[in-house]
Amino acid sequence: TSQPPPPMKCQRMLMLPPPKCQGSWVLVLGLDGSGKSTFLRVLSGKPPLEGHIPTWGFNSVRLPTKDFEVDLLEIGGSQNLRFYWKEFVNEVDVLVFMVDSADRLRLPWARQELHKLLDKDPDLPVVVVANKQVRAMGGNFSHMPGKGREHYRRIWVCAWRT
Repeated sequence: TSQPPPPMKCQRMLMLPPPKCQGSWVLVLGLDGSGKSTFLRVLSGKPPLEGHIPTWGFNSVRLPTKDFEVDLLEIGGSQNLRFYWKEFVNEVDVLVFMVDSADRLRLPWARQELHKLLDKDPDLPVVVVANKQVRAMGGNFSHMPGKGREHYRRIWVCAWRT
């Protein structure tokens, strides 16, 4: 007897997946303190926690929709956890890269980390989330890590307030 074909992997896009697709994987990364865990909590309908609690490892959230599920995986942003980032970037459909836009001193560092990931997979769709806009000066996104790398074709920049 022949084996059934393996399940179809979701296409890489932010639109609805193909009808036969069961779900999509979204990887949520960013430097420590950028707001990744709060982002996941709010998306899942939970209130943000008070204070900064660093992620020591991984967090995940499953967001069911009418037709499919989206699984979001956060990997902590501390230096000792960034090693794992590159192990997961080729296994997901979309990368959400969180940036603390109020922390201008670490923006070049965030840009460098994002570009390392994009060098591994230049076609990966990326959403750069400029977090903490309430604390940041102005709404100019020209300094955000996703800008200035035109050979990466699928980068979107947006603002998020926590």
